[in-house]
Amino acid sequence: MGWGEVRTPTKTSNYLCWGSLSLPKSYTRNLNDDPGASDEPVDTDSGKDTSIRDANKLKSFLTYKHLLEIHHIQKGHQIDLFNLLVNGVLKHFRYTLTHGKELGELWQTVETLIAKTTDISYNLPQKKKEVNAALLIFNDAFSELFKTDSPEYILKHAIPILNQFNHNLEIKLAYWQAKPDSDYQAIENNHVHIDLTYAGKKITEPHLFLNEARLSAIAISIYLGAYSD
Repeated sequence: MGWGEVRTPTKTSNYLCWGSLSLPKSYTRNLNDDPGASDEPVDTDSGKDTSIRDANKLKSFLTYKHLLEIHHIQKGHQIDLFNLLVNGVLKHFRYTLTHGKELGELWQTVETLIAKTTDISYNLPQKKKEVNAALLIFNDAFSELFKTDSPEYILKHAIPILNQFNHNLEIKLAYWQAKPDSDYQAIENNHVHIDLTYAGKKITEPHLFLNEARLSAIAISIYLGAYSD
C-alpha cells in the first residue's frame, strides 16, 4: 500500500479484506448505520445509492500528513492523537451521541464558533453560549469513545484487529476534554494521550517508537473497530 492512497475495504463472501488483513464480515457495519443495507447490486443513478460517496470518505481517513504531525512534536511533549482521530480516522463517524452528524462536523462547528469575532450584533455572552453548547455536544460524543465500560469504547473492537498485525502492541487512550480559553479566543486541552506497551514493556517516548507501520496499524484498527457491529 502506497502512502499516497489508502485502500478501501472490499468484501468477499464472508470476510472484509484490507490488503493482507482479513476480518469476519461481522466486524463491519454500513457507514450510514443503515439496518436495511444490502449486498445486492443497486442502481447508482437512482440517487438512493451512497456507495460512491461513502467510498470517497474512506480515501482520506489516513494520510501521510496525519502521521507526520504526530512525529513533529517538541521535545518533552506528549504524543497527541486528537487530530489523527477527529480529522482523519473518525472524521465521518457518527452514532447516537453525534445526533445524526459526523464527528468531524461537530468539531468543525466548534472551530467555526470559536473563531467568530464579537461586535455589537454578536456579543461575548452570546458567543460563550454557542461555543459552550457546541463543545458540550462534541465532548459528550467524543469522550464516550474512551470510557472502558461504554458499548462505544473505541478500543473494544480495535484491539482484536490490531493484534492481527502482529506488532505485539498494547495501547490505552485517554481524552483530555476540549475547553475554551478564558477569553474564548481559542480551544485548549483537545488532546488524546496514548499509553503504549511493547512486548510487556512500557514505552516512555511513543512518538519515537511509533513508526509509520505501527501508527497505520493502530489507525486502521480503530477505523475498522469503530464501524464494527
